[in-house]
Amino acid sequence: MRSVAVLLVAITSASCKQRVSDDDSAFVLARLADYRDRMCACRDVPCAESVQADLSRWSAALGDKGADPTRAQATQLAELATAYGTCLTKILVPPADASVD
Repeated sequence: MRSVAVLLVAITSASCKQRVSDDDSAFVLARLADYRDRMCACRDVPCAESVQADLSRWSAALGDKGADPTRAQATQLAELATAYGTCLTKILVPPADASVD
């Protein structure tokens, strides 16, 4: 779950710094969608850790260039974060084995 918290911090840092152009906001959303897609394509922990590390590096490099999202963009960010977190959780928290008593 720590990784989900890191994701939310990264998204907040990447998207809530200062008001910049809509093109910059669209770029951030597109990149975050790419990270979501990459995470959802992962089938093991090393893959998920690699995507998480890439997202963290990108967010740090973005620094103060993030945009203050509009309401619609904030909704998109929340949807991306939820989907990313769901995919990450499926990898990090394996399903309980029904055959174990």
